[in-house]
Amino acid sequence: MPLKIGQHIAITLFLFVASAATSLLAHSGATGIVKQRMDEMKTMAKDVKTVLTMVQGKTDFDSKLVIEAAARIKSHATKVPELFPAGSTDHPSEAK
Repeated sequence: MPLKIGQHIAITLFLFVASAATSLLAHSGATGIVKQRMDEMKTMAKDVKTVLTMVQGKTDFDSKLVIEAAARIKSHATKVPELFPAGSTDHPSEAK
């Protein structure tokens, strides 16, 4: 019996959610340099999003927030090479 469109969508949605949950669980146990690297990237992503929403006109422009976000991005960006010491990327990873 062939699957109906709604069943295809439900199966696809289930697989997506299961995949996302597995990925989140894999990252929840991160420690050391990997955890530090993840935290630094999350902070930079948050700051980029703050500035981007202002540039796109989705939020009001706030020069103080832009200056603070830019300073954090610059600070974190200069640390990126240190977050990838030799051997820290040899293991299988789900990093994008």
